[in-house]
Amino acid sequence: MESSTGEKFDWEKEIYLENLHGEIEGNGTKQGNLGFILKEPNGEDVQWVKMITSDVVDPNKKIISKAKEIRLEF
Repeated sequence: MESSTGEKFDWEKEIYLENLHGEIEGNGTKQGNLGFILKEPNGEDVQWVKMITSDVVDPNKKIISKAKEIRLEF
């Protein structure tokens, strides 16, 4: 993830997942919450947050769907 203030962080350290762990079966869905804490931006308002997903792969590591970029504007 990255914010308009230049802050960068990853899921291993600073992103909290609720009910979003594990695998998803074919044609399945998953619902849950994603949380993160942005540092105080030194007087600069956060204008957007960008998230990049990973590729979706099958058990043989063949890519089923490429990674996506999601940008949330504030």
